[in-house]
Parts: sequence; structure tokens; C-alpha cells
Amino acid sequence: MNMPQMNEFNDGWWNCFVSFANELCMWERDCDKVIQAVMRRAGVKVYEIDWAMEDFGEILEDRVKQELLYYKDKELGGNV
Repeated sequence: MNMPQMNEFNDGWWNCFVSFANELCMWERDCDKVIQAVMRRAGVKVYEIDWAMEDFGEILEDRVKQELLYYKDKELGGNV
């Protein structure tokens, strides 16, 4: 996969993840565990969370924003 294709893949992955996480948090009280596990398995990096917060910030449910920030701080130390 070349770089433009990789960027398109990443954009698509985040679009799906945000939609999934938003929907999950509307129905599942323990959505935090699933969101954290998906990000851990995907190897999400701090710069990706920063980008997602900026790019998808207006459509992110508050609970999903919380989970992204928690993951960034607790799992990644906030500055990787």
C-alpha cells in the first residue's frame, strides 16, 4: 500500500471507529472497555487521537471524547 492509499485507509478506519464508538456508547454502559480494547489492538498513537479529535470533534459523543482522552493519557502517556 502506498502512502496516499494508507492515508485513505486511516481516514476510513477512523470514520468507521467513530461511528461505531458513538453508536456503542448510546446503547452500552460499558462501552469504555470495548473502545479501549479496539484502540489497543489497532495500535492507536497520540497523533492519531489528536487528529481524530480535531477532524471528528463535532460529531464525537462526549463519552467517546472522554475515552479517547483517557486512552491518550493512561495508555500512551499523553505525548507519544
